[in-house]
Order: sequence, then structure tokens, then C-alpha cells
Amino acid sequence: MAAPGRCVVRIVGDGLVHLSFKMPTGEVIAAQRPLQEPLEKALHRLAITLTKRLCCSTGPAARKKKKTKPTGGAAPAFDVRLVPPWQEAALSTHTGSSAGAADADDAAGAAVLTNSAAFVDGAVLTLQQRSPLDVAGEGLPAPKMTAITAFTCVVNPPAVLRLHCPTTAFIGVPIVVTALLEFADVAQCRWTMLLGTEILQSGIGEFIAFTPTCVEHVGQAFRVQCQPGRYGVAGLGEVVEATLCAVETAPPRPWIRRADPAASEGWSGLVSWNVLADAYSRDVFPYVQPEHLVKGYRAQLVVQEIQAYDPAVCCLQEVDTTTYERLYRPAMEHQGYTGCFAPKGGPTGVEGCAVFIKDAAFRVVSTQTLVLNKACDDPRFADLFQPSMDNVHTATIFRSVTTICQLVQLEGSDSAAPLVVLNTHLFFHRKLVTVRPSSFHPKFGRTYACSQTRCIHFYSPLCLVGAALVTSLLDGVDSKLTPTESTHPTHPHAARAPHVRLIHVAAILQWATEVMRTLPPTTGLIFAGDLNSTPETGVIEFLMTGRVSPHHPEWARGAQMRWDAGPEAALDGVPEEEVTDSGQRRGNLPVAWRSDRGHHHPPTVPPGPDLCHPFAFTSPVSLDTMVANSTNFTAAFCGWLDYIFCAGAVEVVPAQDVIAEEVLRQDVAIPSRVFPSDHVPVVARFRMHAK
Repeated sequence: MAAPGRCVVRIVGDGLVHLSFKMPTGEVIAAQRPLQEPLEKALHRLAITLTKRLCCSTGPAARKKKKTKPTGGAAPAFDVRLVPPWQEAALSTHTGSSAGAADADDAAGAAVLTNSAAFVDGAVLTLQQRSPLDVAGEGLPAPKMTAITAFTCVVNPPAVLRLHCPTTAFIGVPIVVTALLEFADVAQCRWTMLLGTEILQSGIGEFIAFTPTCVEHVGQAFRVQCQPGRYGVAGLGEVVEATLCAVETAPPRPWIRRADPAASEGWSGLVSWNVLADAYSRDVFPYVQPEHLVKGYRAQLVVQEIQAYDPAVCCLQEVDTTTYERLYRPAMEHQGYTGCFAPKGGPTGVEGCAVFIKDAAFRVVSTQTLVLNKACDDPRFADLFQPSMDNVHTATIFRSVTTICQLVQLEGSDSAAPLVVLNTHLFFHRKLVTVRPSSFHPKFGRTYACSQTRCIHFYSPLCLVGAALVTSLLDGVDSKLTPTESTHPTHPHAARAPHVRLIHVAAILQWATEVMRTLPPTTGLIFAGDLNSTPETGVIEFLMTGRVSPHHPEWARGAQMRWDAGPEAALDGVPEEEVTDSGQRRGNLPVAWRSDRGHHHPPTVPPGPDLCHPFAFTSPVSLDTMVANSTNFTAAFCGWLDYIFCAGAVEVVPAQDVIAEEVLRQDVAIPSRVFPSDHVPVVARFRMHAK
């Protein structure tokens, strides 16, 4: 008898025992039987399965035809035995007829051995063909195998179910491969990266990350091998291999200015970036080539750009949960970062916020997450939320949104003060927007009336070819797509529940204040994220001035907002002199906000809460620059929505020039071949004051 093969026995909690083994002929036999079934019956069924698979067909062509089945009462062509590790003789054998086996489950109860007790580590499953003459006498051809085949049972062995490989690989960007494992210790995988027969990198851990740096690597396809381990021992399971995609040269992106450590001595990099979740990229950007929206392609560009900026603190929003685990976290850990991730909507959220901290600069002391739809019922925030809960539409938003905020407490060198980082992505939902007629405005272009619940704006700065492309695509959606007139503004962000964002920011800052009271008074604060608010809105006014009065016009907008209504409904009750044609409030922005506007507040609308916070925030970008430029630049909207604010023992300055509009519209808008997101990052440098 040849050396035993391996029979994989999987018991996964579904009440079945799953068997799998490979015959010398190459056939893979798989079967599943109830755990509490008598062993004799299971062996009989296995013998019938083997007879059908190995004796009733002669090749792939025959399998397409109706297979010959053993006639009723005919004995299977195999004797199947199971020898337990504690016995030398066979524990159970089946050589009789199928009729006799059918009565096996009627055997006396307590003495009957079940599958769960029999299929254990070390048990030997043997298959022996019956006499060819006997088989031929029953009308079956002789089996195509040796006389006896043995398989040693291995219960729940560590296994690699799948290797998660990148779909795009660029020179200079880490190639990260992770594994989906079963019954394995994720930290005990043995990895090998090969080019041909040359081993480029090997190691033990939960992933392998290799950075191709040579020009010779372009066009090459690396191979990766993974062998799972368990019980603190690496490499116990079977080796699984995959061939990766060919390495490419990344598209040129000249606006990225690589960080210069010598020029920024004493300063640390800081990045905030909405990287566009995959779920929000589908069917939204018709001007983008499909291959440039693939999340694997976009994620490689994101990592490449973050590498160039070399930040000590990197705050990301709209991070796909799977992309974080399979690429962002391994790639950043490979470069010396610690990652903190908080999914929106709980552990099953498809996207969320992530903060990466450079280990050489800071140590993560603790992380916390504020879930805003739970905060609305938290007594600590009752003064903020309860006055608005009488409005059924506002209450629906407060309890429905999945907005979160991360708080990461950091500790630097002995000479620096502690640091608290806040990272959030404020509420915005298309449910509050229905496409409505609009007039043409010099800055905001024209809005088309469409039966779909979305709003598409064409901006005059965008090239006409791109606008025509989007128009032609939308023409197929609605044949009545025609520009019409409206008496209401349609700024796509100004009217979408601004009061909700105001209260959320107030709750976040109140929460941060409570945390910072437990820390030294010199603790620094960084507040970063996609606030879904343009510079003239109440959220930015609140952050920069420290207060929003009860008579701020955005409370009136919020009071009139309807969950299923369009942007016009959200502006009802706001006097026309308070709104320009573009939907922005008038005034010499950003020189002076006019927060105290009680004489303009509609008398039928109750005042909002009087909000204030204790932080003196500064920004690396001036408000004049924000008003004149964009961090979100699509065919539907362009404006500044992403911010970095610092307070306490933190000094902050800009680190990158604002990306010019002509660069953003080279391919109509972003995302594009060179911009992986519909947002561009805000990049700054900061330094901590001494304690």
C-alpha cells in the first residue's frame, strides 16, 4: 500500500462532518454526512459515492452523459474502512449490500459509533476495490485505481481559503497580499514572494508586503506563496500559491510635492482626505473610465500619495472596511504606522474613518468612537439634541445617520505635549435631495430637471466636452432632460440639513472637551475631516468663531427641512436677502460672518440652541483660499468641504499648494486616471509646543 494521503475532516458547526480527499486518479472526492449518523451508514454512502464517481464514467466526456448507476441491491465496488488511532483493526467495514447498510441506523443505540466520534485526528480511511470479477458480474466496469488506498484523517487543519491579491501594482508602492484563513492563526502564516525561482522576500505574519523599486520589475508578475499555521507554529497547512498582476509605472502626478525631512525639521506632516468609498463610486461619475474607478487601482494611488507626504498623522474618511483590512492597514504598517479604524453604522459597516499614526513620531495611548445616532439619546448631550427632537424629520435624521467621530489620544516625546486627534465625516445624504428645476448661474452652471432622485450640475469651468458627455449619458435616463427656470437656489450642499451638522459638531466638541479635561492643560487638539460644509456655512463659522447664536439662519433652514423633500423645501422661511443666486449667504466672506441675525429670523420658527465651544482653532488654509478653491470637484459640485483645525499646543502651517482648477478638470472632473477620489487631500505641517 502506498504512503497514506490526507483526508480533510471539517467540522464547522453546521451539524455535518465534511470529508475531502484526492484519489490517485486525480479525482477529488467530497462528501458530507450528519455528525450523529452511525458510522457504518456513512461508510456505505461513501462507498456508493466512490462507485458512482470512479466506476460509472470513464472520463470528462462520459460525465456529460447520464451516468450508469448500480442496479438496486447491487453492492458498491469498494470496501470502505475506518481504522481509529487507538486500534490496529478496522473499526467499521462495509462490504455488504446496500439493503444491509440501509438497516445500519437501526442498530442498537448506545453501542453505535457515530461520525463525530469516529472521524478524529489520526484515523485512517482505507478504500479497497472488490474483485474485478465480482464487480463485472454485477454489471459495473472495473474501477480505475490501485487495490488499496489509505488516507489519514486530519480534523480542521489550518487552511488558506483565498489569497487577496491587488488588482493593480505600481513601482514604489507596496504590493500587499492577505489571506482568508480557516482554522488558522493569522499571525502564523509563512509567506514567500518570488520572481521566477528567486525568493524576493519571506517572513511570518498576517500579510506580506513587498515594494517593487527596480525598473526591471515593470511588466513582471510576482508569485506569492502562503502556508498557514496554528498553535504558535508557522507553516502547518498546505501551501497555496497565486500569481500577481504585472507591475506598472504609476501615472505622472506632478502636483504632489514629496516631503523634505531636512526642510521640515521639527515639523510633522498632517493629512486629511476623503478617499471615496467604493459603494459611493458606482453609477455616480459617468465621465470616469470604469477601470479608473476600480477600488484596487484607486487605493494604490492613495497609498502612493500618502507615502509622498510622509505624515505623522493621517486622517482618512470613506475608507472601505475590506480595503482597510486588505490594503491600507497592511501597507501603512509596512511603512511604520499604527492604524485605528472605526466603521460607520457599527462593526458591519461597509465604510468608515481611519487614523494612521507614525510610530516614530507618536504612540497611540487610547482610541474612542462617538456614534452620533446614539448620542442623541445620551443624557450628556440632551441640551443639544432634545430641542430639535420635536421635529419628526430632524429626529428621523438624528436616529438614522451613521455619522461617527474618532478620538485618538497620542503621546509624543518627553518634550512635547500630549495630542488628541478628532477625525469625522459629517452627515450628508442624497435622500434629502430631489432634482428640481433650476436656472443657469455663472458659477454653478445649469441644473437639469430629471425624474431620478439626484442632482447633476454642470459648472462653467468644466470643459464643454465633459459636460456634453454627462449630458448625453443622462439623456438616456430621462428623455425630458431640459434646463428650466426656478425661483429657488440650488447650491447642492447649502440646504441639506445644515442644522444637523451644526449639532453634530457641537456634540463632538463637547465630547472632546470632556476628554481633554482629564489631560494636561497643554494638550494639543487636531480636528480633521470631511465636514460636508462650505466655508460660508454655520459649521465653519462655529468652529472659527466659537459661537453660533440661536437666531442663526441655518436653524430656520433646518426647521423647514423635510426628510423626503428637495433642497427648496429646506430653504423655506429664509428671507431672500439672506441668499444669493448661487445659494450662498451674502456678506464679505470670509472677513466677517453675520451670526447674530435675529432681525432676519422668521418669527414663526423657534430659535435654535446657543452653541459655543472653548477652543481657539486655527487652520493651515485661509478662509479666502477656501472660498476661492475646491477640495471636492465633480461634475455635480465643486467647493471646499475638507478641513484641518488645530488648537492648544499645536502650531500648523500649509505643506502643499492648493491644486489649481485647470489640473482638476483635465479629465472633466475628479475622480480620474490620476485622482483616485472625488476629493483632494488637505496637507499641512504641525509641531507641538514644549510642555
